[in-house]
Amino acid sequence: REDTVYPEFNCVHSDASGSGSVRADAGLIIAAAFVITTVRSFLAYAIPIAWKKELWQDFLLFFVMGAGKAAGGYFADRFGARKTGVVSTLLAVPFLIAGDNNMVVSVTGVFLFSMTMCITFEMILSVLPKNPGLSFGITTFALFCGVVPVFLVHPGKLNNIILIVILSVLCSFLLGFFCLMRMRF
Repeated sequence: REDTVYPEFNCVHSDASGSGSVRADAGLIIAAAFVITTVRSFLAYAIPIAWKKELWQDFLLFFVMGAGKAAGGYFADRFGARKTGVVSTLLAVPFLIAGDNNMVVSVTGVFLFSMTMCITFEMILSVLPKNPGLSFGITTFALFCGVVPVFLVHPGKLNNIILIVILSVLCSFLLGFFCLMRMRF
């Protein structure tokens, strides 16, 4: 609707004149957020989880993913999207790698890695402020795209530590580069 007033989100580059216009190309920001979300979805299936053998452990894993997303929103609001995204993504890597046989270590990594969901949504919403539904749809489609390789390749062949590290570092770089919210130290 034309008369709808949406809140303004600005977690991406704005120009030096202070007008608030997006300096970086909107398409690149959307693509970066899409890649980050796709990788996060893919890694949810690629991380080694030998401990997950019972139904309650599946529920726990999905609960922790949701809690990580909520915590990511809280910390992004409090400390900035860039700092939250970069730190949580890099901190997650050792937990994701070392958590194969240890449920607590593994879910800690999943919690930390999930914290970027709200940030990628906000990145897209920053460049599509009048289209919150489309912004949500793009991130949801990216989640789907991350799961597709799991259906094409046996999940056991996706458990590659080097792949997890490379993709996590890529996500951290993209978050740090495109998401330049004011940082509070």
